[in-house]
Amino acid sequence: MKKITLKNNIRYLYILFVSFIPSSIFAQATLEFTSGAGNPTGNGPTVANQVITFQKNTNNPTGNTFTAYTPTTTATFSLTNQQRTMIPSPNVGLMFGGTTSNSTGAVVNAFTLFPLVNGAGAPTNTIFTSGNSSAGTGIDVTANRNVALYLSLRPLYENGAALPTVGNPIRHQYADLVITFNRAVNNPIIHFSGCGGSIGSAGSYNINFTPEFELITSGLSLTRLSGSTEFSVPNSTEILNSAVLPNAATGSGAMSGSVMVNGNNITSVTFRVYIKGVHPNQGQALYWTQAITSQSGDVFTMGVSLSDCLAGTTAPSLSGTTITNTCPTTTVDLNSIHTGTTPSGSSLVWFTNNTHTGAAYATPTAATAGTYYAFYYDSTNNCYSSASNAVIVTVNTCSAVCTGTTAPGIQ
Repeated sequence: MKKITLKNNIRYLYILFVSFIPSSIFAQATLEFTSGAGNPTGNGPTVANQVITFQKNTNNPTGNTFTAYTPTTTATFSLTNQQRTMIPSPNVGLMFGGTTSNSTGAVVNAFTLFPLVNGAGAPTNTIFTSGNSSAGTGIDVTANRNVALYLSLRPLYENGAALPTVGNPIRHQYADLVITFNRAVNNPIIHFSGCGGSIGSAGSYNINFTPEFELITSGLSLTRLSGSTEFSVPNSTEILNSAVLPNAATGSGAMSGSVMVNGNNITSVTFRVYIKGVHPNQGQALYWTQAITSQSGDVFTMGVSLSDCLAGTTAPSLSGTTITNTCPTTTVDLNSIHTGTTPSGSSLVWFTNNTHTGAAYATPTAATAGTYYAFYYDSTNNCYSSASNAVIVTVNTCSAVCTGTTAPGIQ
């Protein structure tokens, strides 16, 4: 008779149970922009703040199952420090939800405030990277949405702004775009889509142009995650269009892509917005707008993704990788070499391995000899940051000290 033990039965049932659990249960969810949740449904043009409520994508990066997220997390897009004015309403050069026209008064035509990601520049999914996702995954351009902006060239035309010359592009500052979060976040990912345009037709362009961006929030930096060939992040603060002739289609002159803003406990991010004009040198007249009734410019979009792990992805920073006891104490305080800022909603924990396997080390303030790794831990979402460098603890033997004795008398 074949013997089947209770232990083997339990193991079999466990394996059977796990095999039927969707892989999405184990995936780290992401906060993204999509329709619903009271997000904008109308059109611009407007300079009013645009408030977007994040929703949780529970099966990112392969699916689009969105649910409400707690705590409610919002990003407010606002425009400040406007440098360019014009006669047509809303009388400034950078706005939400506008587009070009060719009508009396050079009016700004309406455009949806919160379009799909592919609503400007026709990018594909692989251009973008969402939170908790490998490069080029996590964003679905037919499900995720961005905030639409319109950069009008009309102010440059009305005010006689300098034009580029052959081989010498020119940049003009427009405004500051501020993204404010209602709670502190870590390492937000910003998506840009469809940055670039032109006046004229292929081979006969009058001017080519593109928005460009400078991160001006002190203490933060940028890392390029993915993007079109034009999407250039040459340093820690700039996002530039590297196309020889910027244009409207992603991959053919328009830049689209994703950058991470590196930092913990971020409450706002500010980008300075510029327009770069390029002389196409194609034998045509050069101008910012082609007629007195023309409203020319560029529609582009921006969005944000967040990891729902409050611990973020940045490893704890440490002042050293070795630590030794000071006698008479025979243990060390691992926390004493932590020099970083613990992200809001998380705690500093230590493990004896770099994969946070098993239980966290129970007594980090009284650690014995061994090798340890620090993590930030989000207990609400049960997730960790990256591991710190290994820390080696050495405990030296302390000599016994005689106290409280009296020397014997001499007889």
